Amino acid sequence: MPKISVIIPTYNCAQYIGDAIKSVLDQSFKDYEIIIVDDGSTDDTKEMLNSFIADNIIQYIYQKNEGQSVARNNGILAARGEYIAFLDADDILLPESLQKREIVLSKHPEIAMVFSDYNEQYITNTIYSRLKRDNFEGLIKDSTIRSNKKYSIISKSFIHKYFEFSISPVWTGTVMIRKALVKSIGLFKTDLRASEDTDYWLRIMEKYDIGYIDEALAVYSKRTNFNEEKYLFRTPINLEVMSSFLKKGINKTVLRKKISQSAYALASYYVSSNQMTNARQFFLMSLKYNPLHFRPLIYLGLSFLPKRVIASLKNARAKQVK
Repeated sequence: MPKISVIIPTYNCAQYIGDAIKSVLDQSFKDYEIIIVDDGSTDDTKEMLNSFIADNIIQYIYQKNEGQSVARNNGILAARGEYIAFLDADDILLPESLQKREIVLSKHPEIAMVFSDYNEQYITNTIYSRLKRDNFEGLIKDSTIRSNKKYSIISKSFIHKYFEFSISPVWTGTVMIRKALVKSIGLFKTDLRASEDTDYWLRIMEKYDIGYIDEALAVYSKRTNFNEEKYLFRTPINLEVMSSFLKKGINKTVLRKKISQSAYALASYYVSSNQMTNARQFFLMSLKYNPLHFRPLIYLGLSFLPKRVIASLKNARAKQVK
């Protein structure tokens, strides 16, 4: 049996998936299996993978297009490893990623999950050690049980700090979990078409301590600097996930503020594209979770003005900025 199962869900990523697989094959740790779950790709993904399948380098699972949650769940159910690592088809692992995470889980049977820092690669630039840049270790100091130069063990109390960060600190491409914890945590929620990973990490943190390696061990490839369709799709689901943990009593003050800020940002985007009905919905949500935030109230009122008046105000504002 392999020690680690690397699960790679893919959908129309034929041009990238070869690099993802190669990054696993180049790992210093060799006791692994690679499980590719094809979520109904319509490009030449299968053709790209045929040589890997023929050489028994990967286990290939095809499913109709049902989303990443179902794909990851099918990968978990097929996994034979003691540990499970996740990687998306357009991202890559750095050479010691599996080994360094395996060491932490092996040395600390009391933790259920380990994750690390990562590099964030855009079309025009790369942000190296994304979490180190944001002083992640300093910000989690109060939640750290023990640490050394290589890694830290973080207590369950970290969940109450999770939403203080501007970005989600746990990125899927750096996560390794014990397969055994699936018995107590379950699988990824299939009714979430986005943020299912954040929901899963938080469910783990509700019950278990976790490990963190303050070193970039993977590269998150962002193919576009801003994707309007993804933003409009993912943000309402992010809000839904955050609201569900608010009901569980997770740091209500911080979480309410985070929900309010996210709803306000989404509402502002809808204003910029003249979708006032949608804008009002999220301005109201922003006010609901932070009634003292005066800007949503102001802009909610402005959203009822005629479009020509709003356009004039925008032009006047643009001239002031210049």
